[in-house]
Amino acid sequence: ITWFSVSSPFPEKDFSADDKIIILCKDRTGAAFWFTLGYQSVLASVCLLLAYFARKLPDSFNEAKFITFSMFVFLTVWLSFIPAYLSTRGKYMVVAEIFAILSSSAGMLGIIFLPKCYIIVCRPERNTREKIAITYRL
Repeated sequence: ITWFSVSSPFPEKDFSADDKIIILCKDRTGAAFWFTLGYQSVLASVCLLLAYFARKLPDSFNEAKFITFSMFVFLTVWLSFIPAYLSTRGKYMVVAEIFAILSSSAGMLGIIFLPKCYIIVCRPERNTREKIAITYRL
């Protein structure tokens, strides 16, 4: 909110095409965008590091394996986003941002929740209190 109140985007005309005038949405500074992306990367890296160290904990904490891999996918998508974003211009920059957001979100949700959905839908016999108590020695 502060970013948009201090430095809101503005329309700019692009005359590079021969017979068309393209109106682009330009931002005043890229510093806020890169700061936001850097902050997000630092948080994701810390989460990846902590999940990596927690993956060897006892069975009660076995979510760390899924979180580790999902954060690795998240960071990989966003690290590949940077050269793709810098090499595109115009409306394709928005497409690159949307693709990075959707693919990182789908990767995280898929890696964390698909194993649970598999157990619930395809292996309901493993989703009982008795099986969980035996597995975790409750």
